[in-house]
Amino acid sequence: MLRGRDEETARIDAVLAAARSGRSGALVLRGEAGIGKSALLDHAERAAADAGTRVLRGAGVESESDLPYAGLHLLLGRAIEHVDALPAPQARALRGALGLADSASPSRFLVGLAVLTLLAELAASGPVLCLVDDAHWLDRESAEALLFATRRLEAEGVAVLLAVREPHAPLLSTPHIDELRLRRLPRADAEALLQEHAADLPRQVRGQVLAEAAGNPLALLTLTAVQRDGYSSTRLGVPGRIQDTFADQIAALPEGTRALLLVAAADDSADAATVLRAARELDARPNDLGPAERRGLLRVAENRVEFAHPLIRAAAYEHASSGDRAAAHRALAGVYADRPEAADRRAWHLAAATPTTDEEVAVLLESAAERARARGGLSAIATAYERAAALSPDPADRRRRTIAAAEAAAYAGDPGRAADLLGGVTGTDDTGQRVTVARLHSMLAAAEGRADTSYRVLFAAAVETEAEEGPPVTPGTAGATKPDGTPGTHRTPGTRGATGTARTPGSHAGAVEGSLAAESGKLLLEAVRAAWVANDFDCVARIGDHAARHPGGAPAHTLARAALATNQLDQGHTAEGVAALRASLDGHDALASPTLNDRVLYARLHLIAGDFDAAHRAAVDLEAECRAQGALAVLPQVQVVLARTQFFLGRHRDARATVEDGLRTAADSCQPTSRAELAALGAELAAVRGDAERCRTLVAEPLELGVAPASVHAAVALSLLDLGQGRPEEALVRLESVVEGTRPMGIVGNLPLLVEAAFRLGRTDRAADAADRYTAWATAVDRPWARSLALRCRALLDGSEDAYRAALALDASPFDQARTRLLFGEWLRRARRTTEAREQLHLAADAFRRWGARPWEDRAGAELRATGETRATDTLARDRSEDPLDRLTPQELQVVRLAATGLTNRDIGAQLFLSPRTVGHHLYKAYPKLGVASRAELGALGLHRDRERRRSDGETAEAPVG
Repeated sequence: MLRGRDEETARIDAVLAAARSGRSGALVLRGEAGIGKSALLDHAERAAADAGTRVLRGAGVESESDLPYAGLHLLLGRAIEHVDALPAPQARALRGALGLADSASPSRFLVGLAVLTLLAELAASGPVLCLVDDAHWLDRESAEALLFATRRLEAEGVAVLLAVREPHAPLLSTPHIDELRLRRLPRADAEALLQEHAADLPRQVRGQVLAEAAGNPLALLTLTAVQRDGYSSTRLGVPGRIQDTFADQIAALPEGTRALLLVAAADDSADAATVLRAARELDARPNDLGPAERRGLLRVAENRVEFAHPLIRAAAYEHASSGDRAAAHRALAGVYADRPEAADRRAWHLAAATPTTDEEVAVLLESAAERARARGGLSAIATAYERAAALSPDPADRRRRTIAAAEAAAYAGDPGRAADLLGGVTGTDDTGQRVTVARLHSMLAAAEGRADTSYRVLFAAAVETEAEEGPPVTPGTAGATKPDGTPGTHRTPGTRGATGTARTPGSHAGAVEGSLAAESGKLLLEAVRAAWVANDFDCVARIGDHAARHPGGAPAHTLARAALATNQLDQGHTAEGVAALRASLDGHDALASPTLNDRVLYARLHLIAGDFDAAHRAAVDLEAECRAQGALAVLPQVQVVLARTQFFLGRHRDARATVEDGLRTAADSCQPTSRAELAALGAELAAVRGDAERCRTLVAEPLELGVAPASVHAAVALSLLDLGQGRPEEALVRLESVVEGTRPMGIVGNLPLLVEAAFRLGRTDRAADAADRYTAWATAVDRPWARSLALRCRALLDGSEDAYRAALALDASPFDQARTRLLFGEWLRRARRTTEAREQLHLAADAFRRWGARPWEDRAGAELRATGETRATDTLARDRSEDPLDRLTPQELQVVRLAATGLTNRDIGAQLFLSPRTVGHHLYKAYPKLGVASRAELGALGLHRDRERRRSDGETAEAPVG
């Protein structure tokens, strides 16, 4: 029984009960040292064992927090034999991460998916409980993989409990996972606990202990020992006094026992053979464990040496002298010397034992960094290179290793650390190092929101590189990226770059590929991209002009023309913009080996040019490749294009599913720009349905970010909501502020909204100006859907029946087509041509109903009633969920679409980053909603054909099926 923890144990028991019933759950226990987190994990472990639940238990270890995937290896060590059951890409990634096989640097997201699938595999034979104590000390890679998997657990029967100390410990953020904050015990419970363990102490002494412990359970027990044994502590804070108490207890032990405890604390492998062998070098023997065991400081079982509490480990290590700690580390390094698989541990122990510079140890740490690169351990790379730099006697080596550390820290998502490291880099004559440093400064500036600094740094570096003379250079790795956004190189003997990291043939843009001119050209290309993202088109123009005169500047010049083209379109320079945009598309067609990022840009250019079909085809292919490769750093960018084309093609349900998945993926991969764009699109879809609360929630992020086109599309979403709910004044004011603003990128395609808002307010001059500008753009892009909207604008202003009919005769976006029918129906009703009006209004109303576009359906219904239509009420009162797909959640829709193509649950899970069990759960919930009972019946619904259909027929009432 845990005193005063009834509520906490009930929460934990509920999570365990849910796992036994097949539902997954997770809970993060947060609180100060000694508050009872470990005791609650012990309670959960006992309860799970009693119920026959499989338990996986691990812990974060401070000294291993820089070893990539060390925490994951400890947690999953007894389940490694099940890795073979995973899909091949996941199995390769997990084996590579855990050092079980040689592997190219695995995607950290693919490792996370492998952990998810492995937990689901284990749960197939019964519920599983994962316990991680001191999770704040997990290495970054293990924490990311475990949290990625935990956030995606749904119906596997897996429970996850993480214990996190705070304060006075590294911050571990666990978004979207339930938390339980442990409070100190109420006085009555503290008194009862003390009575159980210290009834022999005088009442006055117990009162003193109660006051000092202040409700901390471990403090109550350890301070009791203080009173019995005469120890004392002057440190402030309960955790400090607890640790001092443990230190006093350790100091009273025999010398051999203290040496054993120090070695165990320094190593943290918990392997009894390793600890005893190293301790022998310090004249300690196995029987020296006895005093520590009798004191309850240590337990030995199953060939493992484990401390009873993390604070005991801290006391054993921190209170030892520096000389004793160094001796312990040297002894451990000697043990690991004949274990090739433990080379990293040996390197770190030698580093801990080395107080001054030592090139030999620095080289060992550099090798450890490159092995970490092969396992995808960016944080570990940064730490190893940073320590290697500190041990480097030669300033040039120190600088090179510091740059490599900064680079890894930047790509690991730790900009503060990267900036600190770069602050210690002084001037260098090496062009490659200067290029790498410039790229890193650019990255950090962009991460801090200093976009102008980001591209100016790159531009300056490009110009400086052009001025250099000499042979080809070997710059750093900052530009060489894999699809998931991490450095894409690993060590190859004999090929070392300026930062000390290795080079491989065929690296992506920014890697070492030739001359100074080529490197300068890549910097110019990166500068254009950064300036475009920042909406600084004046700088885009300057960089583009410079690139046009540069031998390696053709790609940058082409991209600058594309960026300027988009701005020209939005600024009204239509003909020039379209011509430049098409030239850019031709230039991208000529790329010999485009990267995923190149192809995403290509798809976006098609989108800007109004070629939604080409953009959709490109996005569909890219999404499949990103999912197959685990390229989650690129996937949200692809989903922006995919969702936009799905919306255009009338597939609103699919677009919502893509947006929801993309928002989660963008959050996981730290991509605020893509997340903002997806949120803005989600807001437009919510506006169509009249969901004002959802729309306003989603626009907050892109409006706060303030970067077009996301901010523009957020304004469009709010204006669409206003227009649908009969507030044209608000819509007009908002849209005109965008048109007249400094960042209108993305507004030109939405000018028909402004035209309609102005027309409804009787401000025909403003409507006419916007219509003229849109018509010029539509004529230049020469797309049927754009010409259709231009004709609708003209029909509104001129009252032209021919223009309305011509607009409806063109192939347009189904939603826009339905809105054209609504406007035409209104015009026909006002012309007293009620029979014709009803035909158009019924078609519009039915289309809106199928999308759940309630405001627009209501407007069509009101117009029908105004014609005297007696069937209007009955028609619009039909079941709004007539299409069974409307009953599905966005994720259920994604699952059934893929299941209908014949994919297995495992295949679907690999594509959607879900466990196979969760896929099965979604199908189980979807089947009754669709009125089917099997995969065969699901396939008969033709959902796979529906998914592939380009768009619905806008001329029939059944057209908008999405």
